[in-house]
Amino acid sequence: MNSKKNVIKNNENITLKFKIKINAMGINAYITNTSSVNAFKRTRTNMGIKRKAERNATFLNSEIE
Repeated sequence: MNSKKNVIKNNENITLKFKIKINAMGINAYITNTSSVNAFKRTRTNMGIKRKAERNATFLNSEIE
């Protein structure tokens, strides 16, 4: 029973991280395609999104455990 619980927990972790990665990639693609935004703004936003994704990942991981 215990090992079954761990497997489910690991699978949830993987799917959540995957969802966050896809989301961040989608936003990055949108920003890159918006030519009106200057390079500085673009890098700052990307950094912000990456940080946000990391924060979400750690928060979701702590919730699962």
